[in-house]
This record gives sequence, structure tokens and C-alpha cells, in this order.
Amino acid sequence: RQMIGILLLLDSLMKGCVSNDSIPSVLKRVDPVIFIHKPTWFKSKTSAEAISSMLCHPTVTSNVMSHSSLAWALLDACSSFTKCAETLQCNLGEEFTIRILLSLVYLLGCPEEFGLVVHSSVVLRDLSSLHNVKQNSSSSAGPSQNSLLDLYFRQLLPKIALSGPSFPWKCSEPSFRAMDAFLRCANPSTIGGNFDVVAPFFIHHLSNSGFKKSEDCDGNDSSNSLQEKTAEEYSVRISLMSLLQAILSDGSFDETIESELPIQSILSKKFATDVLLSLVLPNLVWRSGGLAAALRKLSAATMFSLLSHHNNRPRRDADVESDLYKLETLLHLIPILHSNLEDTESTTRELCCHCLSLILEQLSIHDFQSIWEADTRVVDTLYPRLLMLLDDSHDPVRVATCTALQHFLRLAYNPCEEGPTCRLG
Repeated sequence: RQMIGILLLLDSLMKGCVSNDSIPSVLKRVDPVIFIHKPTWFKSKTSAEAISSMLCHPTVTSNVMSHSSLAWALLDACSSFTKCAETLQCNLGEEFTIRILLSLVYLLGCPEEFGLVVHSSVVLRDLSSLHNVKQNSSSSAGPSQNSLLDLYFRQLLPKIALSGPSFPWKCSEPSFRAMDAFLRCANPSTIGGNFDVVAPFFIHHLSNSGFKKSEDCDGNDSSNSLQEKTAEEYSVRISLMSLLQAILSDGSFDETIESELPIQSILSKKFATDVLLSLVLPNLVWRSGGLAAALRKLSAATMFSLLSHHNNRPRRDADVESDLYKLETLLHLIPILHSNLEDTESTTRELCCHCLSLILEQLSIHDFQSIWEADTRVVDTLYPRLLMLLDDSHDPVRVATCTALQHFLRLAYNPCEEGPTCRLG
């Protein structure tokens, strides 16, 4: 209640700065000789610093997602702060802007039942517009296509990461919800250009370390407690895999990774590919349970997005081997996709067929021969496995299987040789 009261008081003070036109006429009726001073206190750097610090105070951000009244009070205060800056033509510095953005990110992560997303987006758009107007007033450049979240991405992400406890987080953790909302609102090209600072967040939550810890729990933990930990672990992974799939499905992420930007001195295509594979492949491995099946389906969709955009982008140097299609990578990837062709989820089977098609389409006969020599059993059993899927009960799976078989037969039978490249069963 104290926090709500403070925010409402700040909101009232700021609203008084921008909507005081009717105040003199009312007071003049009470006292004709009264003199009203124009409120200029907001222009003071000290005042703006104090207010912006309060709006992003850890006590506020850590409780805003569990109290709707506090969230609405914070939203009104952020809106009034933006209107004051616009009306009084205040020169908002980078520090003040980042503080308001941090508050808005936490508001965007609030539960849907609060009804804040649309209103928070409006305030964010107004703040971005205000920043662009001031930025373009001394420049002939057009308005920026990115929002302030993109412009201050590298400054905001560490602040969100440091505002919560140590990794890994739970889905209910305010910092986790804020980070999820932040990454969903940011442009995928921005995430691609700053993947070196984004990657640790995904690695800590999508790596196999969490499963290993659950499996290594001592016998003192009750069965219910272990089930709750496992369910929470899967909830985090499913949420983040869905986020990763949404990011990769946008072609601008891959284009940014491919382009030659200054950030590439830190981040290379190889780094991004290695990280993405390390996040997706372990979660494609079969585990029992409905949550595990849901995670495999999302992981297959993420792999499909990664492969499809990789195949569609132009090759800059045909002689340079792609990191995604190196022999050691394919020797891990193909067996995992192969094993998921018998998954109980039809969507997972279909996606894995599409992934295999994309891989086989890019392989040369020589590369396929190298894979067969390195893992003969997997390649030899792939053909009968695909034949069985032609009798699948779902049409999309059968159609995807036909495409995969087409590319497989092109590689398995080489007309330049005396016989087939590999045994067809």
C-alpha cells in the first residue's frame, strides 16, 4: 500500500505539471488576487533522477507482477513521466530513459489478466517517438525503425538479469517474466546482433544441467517434491524453447548473424550455430511424459526454423563449409532426428521428416557417403523407417516423408557407380 500511495502521489504531481490550464480559473474564483506559479520542478535533473529511480526501484519491480493495483499505479506514473518530458520539452538522458524502459519491461511481463499489455505498449511507443523526435531534430536521418528497447538492448538486458536471483530462474520469477517479455518485444535482428549477451540466459535454462540435478537429488526429497521440480523445469524449458523458435522463425535473426557487423569481432556465425545446436539437440532426446513430448515438439520446430533459414540464405563462399553441415555435427543431428520419427506426436514426426529433407537436400553424394561410413547402422535403417512412415495415419507426415525419401534416394543410389551408395534394406 505504501508503494502504491507513493506512485499515485508521484503520478498526481507530474499530471499537475502538464494539465494545470484549468487550475488558475478555478482558484481565481476563490481568490481573485491569487498568483499561480508555473510548475517547472520537473525540468530539474535532480527531480527527474529521483522519480525515475523510484519507478524502477527493486521493491517496485519485484512486486509489480503480483499486485494489479501496484502495476496500474506504476503504469500511470510512467505515462505521466513521458507526457511531462514531451510537454515541457525535457532532454531525457540515456540513464533516465533506461530506467523508464526497465519499468515498462516489467509491466509488459505482468499477467494477462491485469490488462496492461496494450497500455504499456502505448507508453513505450510514446517514449520511443519522443526519443526519435529529439534524435532527429539535429539529424537529417529518418525515424528509427527500432524501438527504444532495441536501441538500449545491451544496457537493459544486464539490468534485468542482475535484478533477479542467480540462474536458473522459475517461471514465476518476476525477472524471468520480464526477460521473456523483453526478448519477445525486441526485434529478432537486434537479438541476433547481441546474441553474445543473450546466449548465457538460454544456456543456463536449456542445458542438460537442470535434468542432471533433478536426477541426482538425494532420497530425502519426497516424490511430490521431485515431481514439482521436474514440472517447473519443463515449464521453463517449454517457455524458452517457444521463445527461441519465435526468434529463429524470423529471417532477420539469421541475416544479422550472417552479416558483417562490428559485433562480429565478438560473435561469429560458428559461435551462434554451436550455441543453438547445444540448446536444441539435448531437448530433442526422448524422455517419458507429456511435458517431455511437448518440449520435443517445440525443439523440432526450432530445429526446422534453424535449418530452413540456413538453407535459404545465399552462400558467400561456396568453398567454405557450413558449420551446420559439418560431419561431426550431422553425426549427432541425424540419429536424433531418426529416433524421433517414431514419436507419438504426429507433429513431431512431420517436423523431423522436414528437417531430414532439408539436411539431405544440402548434402552431396560424397558427404552422404562419409556419413554412411561413419555411422552405417543409422543410415541403413533410415530408409525402412521412412518407408514405414508412408503408411502413417496423418497425411502431413506422409507428404513430408515423400520429400525426405526423394532426397534420400538421390543420395543412396549413385548412377555413376556400379551400385547403390548404401544398402536400401
